[in-house]
Amino acid sequence: ICDTRLKIASYAKFDGNLKDALTEYIFVNKEAAKYKHESIEAWSDIYLCEVYTNLSKFEEALKHAKLGLAKMQKLNKNRGIGEASSNIGLIFDIIGKPDSALFYYSISITAAKKENNLPLLANTYSNIGVVNFYMGNYTNAIKNYELALEVNKNLITPNQRQTTC
Repeated sequence: ICDTRLKIASYAKFDGNLKDALTEYIFVNKEAAKYKHESIEAWSDIYLCEVYTNLSKFEEALKHAKLGLAKMQKLNKNRGIGEASSNIGLIFDIIGKPDSALFYYSISITAAKKENNLPLLANTYSNIGVVNFYMGNYTNAIKNYELALEVNKNLITPNQRQTTC
């Protein structure tokens, strides 16, 4: 039942219906905790973080991201560690704590490399570039934008590259 509810929540989130997504993710989170399904509980915490971030409820988002990260670390799930760390980095960037953002982005980079998660790796390099840009570290910003671009080039096939700007 949790798997179906996660799908419903994801569709609601992508459709912009954050209230329904929040309701579904909270339900899944509670059910997963009740039945001690740690992986689903961890993912639902990460997804709750994303919804709370979209709602600008950063304290609640940070709480769930850190819970999800701790659970993913316990389970040794690099994909989840990368996603949760990236979310935490984003929140710290939004609330004006760039050093904390960079710390969590570095965790995300490490996990993304272990998992060979190229989309997350490219996105995290880009986010690091943004943080460095706003800190006035333009050389580091450019370096990370270039790394993101290089990873993105590996995401598309040679045929797709010919039609991509």
